[in-house]
Order: sequence, then structure tokens, then C-alpha cells
Amino acid sequence: MAQTLVCASSDGCHELRFRMLRTWRERLVGLLGTDAGAEPVALAPCASVHTLFMRYLIDVAFVDKDGLVVLARRGVPPTRLLAAWGAHQVLERPMRKGWWPQSGAMLTIWREEED
Repeated sequence: MAQTLVCASSDGCHELRFRMLRTWRERLVGLLGTDAGAEPVALAPCASVHTLFMRYLIDVAFVDKDGLVVLARRGVPPTRLLAAWGAHQVLERPMRKGWWPQSGAMLTIWREEED
């Protein structure tokens, strides 16, 4: 399911589209097997991720049920495990320049129906 994330922060609003991964298998695989051009994904429910067997660096943001980013990391290398207490959803994308949520940001997330 496609979703849109909007972040209202001190530097303005930002929009990011991502693909929602909800099943255990989808969340386990995440971005594995993709290349650095892969679309961003959201894993829910989820409070921890791994970068085992990844071939590139990723950006990660852990978000609680209220939309608060409880932990954000950019450029996470392969073979890492990350977790955040209180997270309900994790956003991931291949590392790239440009906006990414930071710890403490409040996000608004809504679902769009796929065509």
C-alpha cells in the first residue's frame, strides 16, 4: 500500500512516499535484495531492524504511535542491528541526500489507496 508522510518542522513541510510492509515476511526482508535506487519502505508494527546482508547504506527513522520520531540514523552500514524503545513504525530508504526525519520531529502519516 502506498503511503505519504508529511513532516511539519522548523524548516518547513516535507513529503516522502513509501511502500508499507505489514506482514512478518515483508518486514523481515525489507530492503534486502534491492539496489540503492529502491523506493522508501515503512515497516509496521516494528521497533527494530537489521542491515544484515545489505549491500548499501540506509537511512532509518523509528516513529511512535503519535508520529514522534524517537530515533533517526542516516547512513547505517551493513551488519547492524537497531532498535528504539517506544517505536511503532520504522521508515527506511537507501541512503541519499535530501531531507530525512530527525529525532524529535513530529510526522503526519496518511494512507492512499493504490490504483
